[in-house]
Amino acid sequence: MRDTTQYGNYYWCVKVTKDLSPNGEIYVMADEVKVEDGTLLFLRHKKEPVESREINLIIPALKWTAVFAASLMDGHAVAVEHWAGEIYEPGDHGSAIPARNTALKKKTRSRGMTKALT
Repeated sequence: MRDTTQYGNYYWCVKVTKDLSPNGEIYVMADEVKVEDGTLLFLRHKKEPVESREINLIIPALKWTAVFAASLMDGHAVAVEHWAGEIYEPGDHGSAIPARNTALKKKTRSRGMTKALT
């Protein structure tokens, strides 16, 4: 596995159209995110040999719907307390993945991480 931190210090999730990613998400490391004319730019800050910015990824306008800082633990939005419909686990209502057990568990967020209440 390669060290992706060389591409930036922050982990981002982008909600994209299904033609870009079958599950509708792309995860990327970058130091900065910019929007220019609807186009999403993920940038890396380089200090050597001179200070500059390098493009890691470009997502065209109308191909993305949301971008957020993501948890390295589970990929969920780190700065969002509640986002109805964003956090799904196997077996949740609307999930195509079967439950690990027969009892559906109620979910709650605690300090940026999802945990199950049993």
